[in-house]
Amino acid sequence: MLEPSGPSAELVDVLAIRAGTSYVSERHAEAIAFAERAIELAATLGLLPPARVLGLRGGARFTLGDAGGLDDTRRALEAALGQGLGRDTGVLCNNLAEDPGRAEGPRARLELARLGAVFTQRRGIAEWVQPLGGRTTRALADLGRIDEARALITKLLSDADTAEDRMYQLYLRAADARLCARRGELSRAGPVEWVEQAVKRHGSSANRNG
Repeated sequence: MLEPSGPSAELVDVLAIRAGTSYVSERHAEAIAFAERAIELAATLGLLPPARVLGLRGGARFTLGDAGGLDDTRRALEAALGQGLGRDTGVLCNNLAEDPGRAEGPRARLELARLGAVFTQRRGIAEWVQPLGGRTTRALADLGRIDEARALITKLLSDADTAEDRMYQLYLRAADARLCARRGELSRAGPVEWVEQAVKRHGSSANRNG
């Protein structure tokens, strides 16, 4: 991709794209370099640093062992919320809630996951509703709020989008089975039976298509 000549908002966007490409390719030092160029250029132009670029730099720094990357990610989330950026908010909340090392305990992960879920649902950004729902159930479980976690799983299973996603159903049913086991209520009925049947169906389908 050719860079536009001279400082411009377009060049900021190009650098952001390059930072994202480097990040997903796990070239984290390169991602940081592109992100920093984008942030510096935005400042030169009198623009706010793009939330996505701050998040990319934060994620890359954290991956390389720099705890200061969390500050970038939190700044990115504040910027995304302030600018009403639904998808970026969902991504950043998911990233912060995903890893216990990125948030200060399960309560913080729960707040982040719920914030992202509400924000993305309101804006109809379906791609992050399911991951954030899963993060929320895990945080509730880690807090010992098993009934709330299972109630949320039931709600997520009833959603129309979930009905079309067998892998997400399997994830939720397996999570429900683990919660039942924690309370000593695990039996072959209910979630365990569903998971076993789903695995068998998947195996049969794979054999037919193999």
